[in-house]
Amino acid sequence: MIRKVMIILTMLLAIQLFAEKLPIEVFELPKDAVRIDELKTIDGRTFLNDEPYTGVSYDRYENDKLKEVTTYKKGMLCGPQYEWYETGEKLLSTNYKMGKLNGSYTAWYLNGVYIYNLVFRDGKLNYDTQLSEDDSREETDGDEVELDTEADNEVKGK
Repeated sequence: MIRKVMIILTMLLAIQLFAEKLPIEVFELPKDAVRIDELKTIDGRTFLNDEPYTGVSYDRYENDKLKEVTTYKKGMLCGPQYEWYETGEKLLSTNYKMGKLNGSYTAWYLNGVYIYNLVFRDGKLNYDTQLSEDDSREETDGDEVELDTEADNEVKGK
């Protein structure tokens, strides 16, 4: 039992230490990525030219900076999804497995402070790496972001 607790604590520490080095920091858009407006979603599946899409979609701000990147497999969310603020600062990094949240779900205020640092398994919240008494989720001056995502609603119990 003590060994399991030590392993879990070590894993949590590793997540915290490497959280700032997530792939969102070094992401490069693949050459074959398609603009999100080229895709259509029907009954929860995403299609390109009437075929379930496998690959990466993206959207950009008017200033040409990346806004969002989403990965699909056979028309289902599968792999990383990233979002950035218009300034290019990271906003969201999450992962899906066959349409369900699976793995890290991390969101940041514009100033780089965590909003969420959660871990999902098969679409269900597995654990929250931030302690409830941690006040780092409190909004700071100049931060105006509201995440209205499937994960956010699930966490809030909506």
